[in-house]
Order: sequence, then structure tokens, then C-alpha cells
Amino acid sequence: MYKFADTVAGSGLSTPHLSLNTVFNGVNLDESLTDKSGSFTTIAVSGRGILPRNIHMTEMSGSHGAREKRYTYDVREITVKYKLTDRSNEGFRERFNRLNGLLLGSKKRLQFTDEDAYFLATLQSGDTPEEDSNDIVGTLVFICTNPAKNRNEQTLNITTTTQAFTIGGMESTPWTSQTRFTAPQSSFRLETDNGGKIILHYDFIDGDVLEINYETRNVFLNGKDVAVSIALETEWFELNPGLVSMRASHETALNYAERFY
Repeated sequence: MYKFADTVAGSGLSTPHLSLNTVFNGVNLDESLTDKSGSFTTIAVSGRGILPRNIHMTEMSGSHGAREKRYTYDVREITVKYKLTDRSNEGFRERFNRLNGLLLGSKKRLQFTDEDAYFLATLQSGDTPEEDSNDIVGTLVFICTNPAKNRNEQTLNITTTTQAFTIGGMESTPWTSQTRFTAPQSSFRLETDNGGKIILHYDFIDGDVLEINYETRNVFLNGKDVAVSIALETEWFELNPGLVSMRASHETALNYAERFY
């Protein structure tokens, strides 16, 4: 785990980290690539601000202007400017190779220690100047095909009694759930007050752990794919900002993160 840095001057709080570190796939690059022989230092980050909106419009014959229909967001591009140093040529190459290895994978969590938020990102490119020294400044360009900024991860404890919850954020958000059965049950239901419902037909037993992922439509029981148990009546649902009432046929923990753009 790492701590988010306090960036407010005079707050009186201290942190062992610099004010801005880059964390990719759970690894703090500034910490992992820094030792007595050299370092990785995050200098600046761009691309985390408000995204422009592509407003879809229809021209109105014989009228001024146009009719606004809806808007969408572009892919988000986040650029990290960094400094990499080492005492020796050999050490510099090794440190650079370690950096490359830590940036593998697609749609991994990208976070920065000056903000309690994360993006799902893939490294697209790295702009590195000519390596004529062991002290360079370069850039890493990450692409977020899902441009959302995710914040304030929440867990809702859904019971067999209908309860109202307030969903935060700007836009609808996906969710995952986990149900640990404490008694046999021949089916499972997770429902909202606006028509959303997940219905599974399966003979669950005491100790079974059911996991559902809205975004991928995966349904796993004790790690085994049981998507065949999904009933035809199922109506998959996202969580929309605002009030929603939910209940389940067995106590369930539902997890989500608030979405911002």
C-alpha cells in the first residue's frame, strides 16, 4: 500500500513520499526504481483534467443553429514526464529495462499520489531522448480507452430487505459483487427498484462464493465459470448517480467506484 501525499502547504502533515509519484498496476515506480545508485522521479503529469465533449448535433432545415442530441468523450491520453538516473551505464540500462517491465499489460490501474483516483490505462509510447548520459528526462504516454476517472471506491451491503443507497459521481458506473452463502439456496436474485435484476438458477450450498462482474458479464462460483446459470429474465444494470433501492436473496457486497470525466 502507499499513501497519498498532502500537497497543501502548511498542513502540518508529513509523508515519506514526494508530492507526486506514479503508480502503475499497483507498483509505485518512484519507489521501486529508486535506490542508492539511481532513481526514477515523476516530474509532471498532464491529461487528468476535464475532457472535451464531442457534441452530436443535427442540422435543422430552415432554422438557426442545430439540435443537440447527445455527447461522448474522446479517449483519454495521460502523459508522465519523468527523470531517470544512475551512477553507471550498466546500471542505467538495467534500471531502464526494469521500468519497461513494470509497464507491461493493458487496462491496468494508473494512479498518482497527489490524487485519490485511478484510471484504466495502457502504455502507448515512451519518448526518450538520445541516451548520451546516465541522467535523462523522458515521457510516458498512456492511453485510457475508457476515459473515466474513478474515485471513492464504495462497498454497498445489500440485504434481503430493500434499502436505498446514494450513488455518487457524474456518470453511470459498473460494479462487481460477492456473495458468500451461509445456507443452501436454489437460486439467486439481485434487484433494483428501476427494473434491473440479476437472476441465477443454481443449487448453491453453504460456503459457496459467488462473484459477478457487470462490465464483463462474468459469473463465477468458487472461481468456476457458471454463466450458464444466468436466467433469460436477467436485466443487467449499471449504477446511475442518485438514489437507488436494492435487495438480494442473500446478503451481498456490491463494489463500485464513482466515475468522473
